[in-house]
Amino acid sequence: MKKQLAKLMIVTIVLAFCFTSRNAYAYDSYLDEYYIGHFSIKDTAVDVKLYYIPADWFPNDTSQYLCNLEDSAVYMDYSRYAEENVLPLIADHKNQGFSILYDLTVDEAIAVISYKNGITKKYMLREKESHGVNNGVNICDSNGNIAYFKYPSDWIAAYTCNPTGWQDVTLTFWEPIYETKVN
Repeated sequence: MKKQLAKLMIVTIVLAFCFTSRNAYAYDSYLDEYYIGHFSIKDTAVDVKLYYIPADWFPNDTSQYLCNLEDSAVYMDYSRYAEENVLPLIADHKNQGFSILYDLTVDEAIAVISYKNGITKKYMLREKESHGVNNGVNICDSNGNIAYFKYPSDWIAAYTCNPTGWQDVTLTFWEPIYETKVN
């Protein structure tokens, strides 16, 4: 029994290193392969690298790892798990600039995604939930509606934790207003 427990502990330690170390090969190659562009919010300090996270790739540690990097945010896409269109979620930590979400004004704030393929999309903030919910599985609005089903798939949602803890989130919904392609 002790040998099995020791083996389990070693495997756990190795996996923990692989999923949390900035130097882990899996993450370094992931960063190169899944970088999709930059996310910024006009007239704020938010301008971060954006990394695509397929919902089934790696455990949740991947999105946490990317959020922990100072200059990056995650772009989570759950569309392959739904029969209807779902919008992507962008997430980052409040202490890395995303606390600005608390103060943005609906119908005034503009976000921009500049994709590495030359496409640039602008979005207008259309709704803000100051007390959404992260239940550990889904991000929901204050009424319990799952965020990625709330608007059409060409919209985006961006969220961050509130000062009260990771389960209380500020959740924002952004409508596309402009798209251009640079050749």
